[in-house]
Amino acid sequence: PAAVPVEAVHAPASAPDRSKRTLSLVGPRAPACGVGDFARGYARAVAGAEPGRHRSLVLSRSEGAPSAVWAALDTADTLVCNLPLVAWKRVIARPLAALVLARLRGRRVVVMLHEWAALAKARRATCLPALALADRIVMFSPTVLAELAADPAAGRFARKAILAPMPPSLTRPQHTTPSRLSSELARHRAAGRLMIG
Repeated sequence: PAAVPVEAVHAPASAPDRSKRTLSLVGPRAPACGVGDFARGYARAVAGAEPGRHRSLVLSRSEGAPSAVWAALDTADTLVCNLPLVAWKRVIARPLAALVLARLRGRRVVVMLHEWAALAKARRATCLPALALADRIVMFSPTVLAELAADPAAGRFARKAILAPMPPSLTRPQHTTPSRLSSELARHRAAGRLMIG
C-alpha cells in the first residue's frame, strides 16, 4: 500500500487548555522489549521537542492504576499507546483500561502498532480491543499494514491505519533553513495535525 498522509489526531484549535497535549503510555524498563524502548524514546523525544505539552505514564503491576490514568488525562487530548509491549503480557487489562478511560473522557486514542502476523494468535487477540478503541493506528511498515489488512479478525481496522517513518531513525537538526516544506509542516503542526519526528 502507498503511504497515507498523516491526518489530524488532535482536538480542534478551539479545545480547552488540554488542546494539543499528549499522554504516552509506556511500560517499565524490564523486561527488555524493542517496542517498549521505542515507546520510551518516542515519549522522551516529543516531550523534549515541546516541553510541557507531552507527558508519559508507566503502566505496570505497581504503576498506572486507573485513577492515575484518569488524572493524567486531565491535561491531555490524545492518548498514545504502542503495541505490543512485552511488559504488558502480565498486565493486559491496564493498557486496555487506559484506552477505555480515554474514550470515556472524549480523548483521541492513537495506537502505534509495530507487529502483527509475527505475533502469536493470543497476543493478536489481546490487541483487538485496542485497535477497536483507536481513532488512528500508526504503523511503520507497509508489510505489517498488509498483514493487518489481510487478517480476518482485524482487517477492518486497517482503514484507521496510516504509515509513518520510524521516528528514532530520524534526527531533528539543531538548526533548520526555512523552506517551502518547513513552512508547510509548521502550518500543519499549528493546525493540530500529528507530526512525528
